[in-house]
Amino acid sequence: MRGQCAHYSLYQKFFNACLREWYFQKDGGSGFYYANPPGLLFTQLRSSRLQRGTVSAPMSHWYFGNNVNSIKLSYNDPMGNGILGSTNSHLEEDPTESLLHIGYDLTYSNALGKYVATRNDVHHVAFCNYYDVAFNTLYNIGRHQDISPEDFITFKNVRLITGNVFNIHLLLTEPLFKCAIISITNQK
Repeated sequence: MRGQCAHYSLYQKFFNACLREWYFQKDGGSGFYYANPPGLLFTQLRSSRLQRGTVSAPMSHWYFGNNVNSIKLSYNDPMGNGILGSTNSHLEEDPTESLLHIGYDLTYSNALGKYVATRNDVHHVAFCNYYDVAFNTLYNIGRHQDISPEDFITFKNVRLITGNVFNIHLLLTEPLFKCAIISITNQK
């Protein structure tokens, strides 16, 4: 059995290979790169007028089951006040909850790794706007689920997205999330 340090270097090699492929795809004019397995979507970290329109990756390409049309949401609000929005006719039944996690620092990645390991019944989409946070999130999720990069399969309940928070509306085009969790830490 390999130690955690060996796994860390394997994760570094895997993430760097994905990052190199993303830069190659980006230079070729692509607005995104999806590494599957494990379920890692790279998009632009910066937002500019020149890149506007190249960012959108269809959710059906990377979301769970690769089929956004198989998901139905409960539009009732938690307070029981009725309908929050209109339903789309192309969405069908799926009882699995989806949570969106947004984090900006490294403490977020360890906490998310622990949380994902305890909540396998929920689809987690983690959004990071820095590559080091994305790498540490990938490492901590894999570490807490005891997965080595050599044995990578697509994470059953996790997708990891890198990008600019101002472009998140171009990536998340379907209202699939029951809750959004934003992790902010106070730095002195």
